[in-house]
Amino acid sequence: SIYFEGYYDVQDENAYIDTGSKAIAYSMNIDIANMQMLTNEQLYADFFALKSRFINGELALVRGEDDLLDSASHADLFAQYNDKYTIYPDLYFTGDSVNVIILLNSDLGGRAVFKDTLSDSKEYINTYLRALITLLS
Repeated sequence: SIYFEGYYDVQDENAYIDTGSKAIAYSMNIDIANMQMLTNEQLYADFFALKSRFINGELALVRGEDDLLDSASHADLFAQYNDKYTIYPDLYFTGDSVNVIILLNSDLGGRAVFKDTLSDSKEYINTYLRALITLLS
């Protein structure tokens, strides 16, 4: 997994919205054995399991505004993602966790990252992908 985090500036004096610095985060997951990029559609075996765990507050906030969860509920933060339209949050993996990137408007900080344990994430990560079998075992 590769995780990218940063800011970009919009320079448009004719814009009707704030054109200041905007936070952004995204990830790329690569199956090194096959040298192929893994898409979010490939990673999600059970999107509703992730949605349920997220909305129930079972993932820990690891990056984002300290008072984020005072400003918006878990359900509000996840409302933009939809399996029907294959709109998924980005994921990236560390040695012991799956991290879910939630994109937010600039008033809420632009992005947040929530962490889930590898063992608890098996239900929504597709374990048939050879690149993930060793991570999830």
